[in-house]
Amino acid sequence: MSGIINYIKKSTDVKIVGFVFMVLGIPAILLVYLGYKEPKVKIDTNTFKLTGIFRIKLPFSEIAKADTIVWSKMPKYKRIYGISLDKVHRGKFRANGRDVHFSIHSGVSPVIKIVAKDGSVYYINRKNATETRQIFKRLKNDCDTTFGLAE
Repeated sequence: MSGIINYIKKSTDVKIVGFVFMVLGIPAILLVYLGYKEPKVKIDTNTFKLTGIFRIKLPFSEIAKADTIVWSKMPKYKRIYGISLDKVHRGKFRANGRDVHFSIHSGVSPVIKIVAKDGSVYYINRKNATETRQIFKRLKNDCDTTFGLAE
């Protein structure tokens, strides 16, 4: 009889561990995967979009300034919510006493800095500096043409 009780107890323990993994482990793995995955940049006729887990949709009419900075000029920052994995940071962070939005690879220059007319600040870059420069060039060309964004 005690053998049957021990079998049932072990079976229940395995079910509990499996349930806990499904409830906590699978969402955590999914969050890490989605956070680490490089978001796509879409620039259409009137909008700058960043897809992925922390999306950005910014109409050109709301962009006050866009520029590139070198990594050494990045402000010190602390994560409010989002993901910081190795050198990948995505989400909302606090920098210079204000909330900013990051989709960056730390230590990689250049970084695109977009300031919206409402004061929101977005920092974006890629692992590949050439790709970051191409995104910035497309953004500046489309914004300049459409809304006269000038430095």
